[in-house]
Amino acid sequence: MALAPADNSLPIKSLAAALLASCAMGTLAAVVLRLMSASSAEGSAAVDGDMIKAALMGPASILVAGTLGLAAFFASGRDDRRKLPGAIMACSGIRMFVGLGLGYGLFVSLGLPKAPFWQSFLVAGVLVLVVETLIMNRYLPRHVGQVFSTSGQPATAGGGTSSSVASGETMR
Repeated sequence: MALAPADNSLPIKSLAAALLASCAMGTLAAVVLRLMSASSAEGSAAVDGDMIKAALMGPASILVAGTLGLAAFFASGRDDRRKLPGAIMACSGIRMFVGLGLGYGLFVSLGLPKAPFWQSFLVAGVLVLVVETLIMNRYLPRHVGQVFSTSGQPATAGGGTSSSVASGETMR
């Protein structure tokens, strides 16, 4: 059974937009948290150049790693639908591990303030993961579901096909 190559409608643009928006939100969150702590501690935690640099560098490491992950996703998943789930896992893994390594390297080498750097890094990383999961939960059932079915019917949750589920059959 020959499988047709996946169409070129990979959600690269949506994932890239989510990555950029998440990085911007990470920076914004670190600045807002610093302003909130500054107002409660009578200006002891002011927003200065080092704080802004740290709030930008955290999400920058996520942005660089996410771009590498998107490149791997595009390169490995565009030819065959069977490769898409693995390509998605590779994209997330590259973003998380390369982002953490790059983030730690930037943090140590530049001597950045701890709180704004890691706050912005974590907010950006978690947001991009959540949005990526939402995008892929909508994308995968439409583009990969039929690949794993042996009867030509769309695959359903639990491993059976829609016809085997309707007739009460179970997989052993």
